[in-house]
Amino acid sequence: MTAVGTTFDPDVFAGLTPQQMRDKFTDDQIQEAINYSCYMDESPVVARDDFMEFCRYTSPDPDHPFDAAYSLYDVQPHHRLIAEAIDRVMKGEIQYLAISMPPQVGKSETCVRKFLPFHIGKYPWKHLIVGTYSSTFAEEHGDDVRTMINSEPYQRVFPHVALRQGSKAKDHMVTTRGGKVSFIGREGAGSGRPADGLLVDDLLKDDKEAASKTIRDASWNWYTRVAENRCHSMSWRIVIATRWSDDDLIARLTDPKNPYYDESVAKEWTVINIPNIMDNADIAKALGKKVGDVLWPERFSLELLKRRQRMEPAGFSAMHQGRPTPPDGSFYKQSMLTLYQHPSQYPKKVIQYMTGDLAVSKESRADKTCIGIWGLDENDELWLHWDLHWQRSASDEIVDQIIKMGSSYLIMDSWFEKGQLDKAIGPFLDKAMQEDEAYFSITRLPVSGNKGLKSKSIQGRMAQRKVHFPDFAPWWENAKEQMLKFTGSGDDKSDDFCDMIALIGQGLGGQTKPNSGHSNIVQFPKAGSFGWTKWAANRERKAAQNARLMRGV
Repeated sequence: MTAVGTTFDPDVFAGLTPQQMRDKFTDDQIQEAINYSCYMDESPVVARDDFMEFCRYTSPDPDHPFDAAYSLYDVQPHHRLIAEAIDRVMKGEIQYLAISMPPQVGKSETCVRKFLPFHIGKYPWKHLIVGTYSSTFAEEHGDDVRTMINSEPYQRVFPHVALRQGSKAKDHMVTTRGGKVSFIGREGAGSGRPADGLLVDDLLKDDKEAASKTIRDASWNWYTRVAENRCHSMSWRIVIATRWSDDDLIARLTDPKNPYYDESVAKEWTVINIPNIMDNADIAKALGKKVGDVLWPERFSLELLKRRQRMEPAGFSAMHQGRPTPPDGSFYKQSMLTLYQHPSQYPKKVIQYMTGDLAVSKESRADKTCIGIWGLDENDELWLHWDLHWQRSASDEIVDQIIKMGSSYLIMDSWFEKGQLDKAIGPFLDKAMQEDEAYFSITRLPVSGNKGLKSKSIQGRMAQRKVHFPDFAPWWENAKEQMLKFTGSGDDKSDDFCDMIALIGQGLGGQTKPNSGHSNIVQFPKAGSFGWTKWAANRERKAAQNARLMRGV
């Protein structure tokens, strides 16, 4: 009998002594017989207990179909790292595992098409759920797993494993030992489908889906309301993904900056991020590489990756590095951030303004209110004061902060979005200002255009390095991170600080234009003029008076 796919006939060696074999066959033919024997008898035993060997054995090389030394599965260091983590999951050492990887480096092949059949072979009585972004893609996974289980190499590794007759649905299969495996899209229900293990593979299909808060919320709701409720206290969870968004499932589960973050939940998760270009010393060391090295140079060269990075920095940082925010920024660039290091550097002679992005709620997941003070110096440069109100606030707290900051800093004008101000605190603010005798101008800016368009003015000033931010302020790192993540699309997860700085650009832009009939637009003296100097002197005199009153002088 000749083995399929080769001219080698193992039967011709049957019953021959070693000497007879040497007399009748060449050394190459004898070696082929040895390889065949090893492939049929020894390799399956090894593959049964070693996940990486299972991956290799079940992907035979067509040119060497019965030689375990050859395989279409090209084992790379990151595959071994994943295999080690998966092995720890199967041993019960890790219960919650999140893996982020670039596309086309074996993520789904290893973690879905290989791992699931391997797990079924080891534990054919257990129930599994596999979730992904659509039912169509889920069925493709199911078809691949079924094909693998029915393949000859797999049956040599796990001869006792089979699927029940009639279990032909692509989205659901049952083993002869009673184990059930369900493949579900994020729109699907898990009713009646228990899970000893939950594997989630890319709940977000692409950057378009990731940009939609509606879809991100739907993905989260599927995980928390459907998938999690099919698990029990001993169930393992594995989430694998290409990081399209900083508000994806992995972020909501593990990122301290995400509004959904829960420390007690996050500490349960083991997170592994594998970038295409090594940017972390620990992960580089684990892969036997150094920072700056490429993950799989034979497949993706450094030159190719750098070209992709130049073409689309934000997408590259998300897809290839597992960091949805590019280090150089998207709408606001790192190079635009001009800093001052000490309060003493804040100019003495400035005209001060106030801007605010308002959100009336103290719920833990609500948007924050952000109110800032700006100084415009005689060189037409803006300085953001370090005294920033940036927190979740109730309406009465917002009113108190606006009055306090506007009065304390003797602002010349303030700008808020008309809809926010009127709907949230408008009537209360007007009344409180009268009662407190707080006399400063509040300009209601109309809501028009998208966020990117409304931010163009301040972006232009920042590009000219005419906007100074206090890097010593305790809130600065969070503000910087939000600015570098800001896209201007309107779908940014957090943009309260960015909306606040956009208002100063809009406000000053309105002042420099001819009067359009809006009586609430205040015309201020030209920076450096006699009028400007006189106004600044009056401001300082009033500030000194207020200071004496505060001290009781």
